Amino acid sequence: MDTQTSDQDTQNGSSRNAINFMQTLQQIEDSKDPAAMIALYTEESTLWKPSLQQPLEGVPGATKFWSEYLVPFAHIHSRFNNVIENSAGDIVLEWVGEGELKSGAPIRYTGVSLVRMLEGKVEYFRTYYDSAAFLMGKSVNDGQPTEANSALVSEVASGQLEE
Repeated sequence: MDTQTSDQDTQNGSSRNAINFMQTLQQIEDSKDPAAMIALYTEESTLWKPSLQQPLEGVPGATKFWSEYLVPFAHIHSRFNNVIENSAGDIVLEWVGEGELKSGAPIRYTGVSLVRMLEGKVEYFRTYYDSAAFLMGKSVNDGQPTEANSALVSEVASGQLEE
């Protein structure tokens, strides 16, 4: 696993918190074990994405969120194109996720995540992404349809899938 950040993955001057979050995400994507990411959360942390009616809270919420994040993928890798930070600990991450769904279909989708990290711990995490890449069974990499994962499409349509 390559967890070293590069100019392609971050902007110069990224904080230790931003680098740690990005590297931890890449680590769990490679290992398929969300434990390292869950360790960044506290009982006061909140996590949210558009498919959730209410934010998830605390370590149990982080466990649910990050465990479910990994489910659809045979493999996935997030590449960070832009990092914006402020002195309050807010981090904006623009990213591209590329890999393969469990169905064998390629996936490439884009998104933005908002993270507030203080002293190495996540206070909140919000993520917004192109869910059409999952629903439509398409890869935005080339715009061409790929084999749709019917179980995944069914979960998205029923609101059961949260990533």
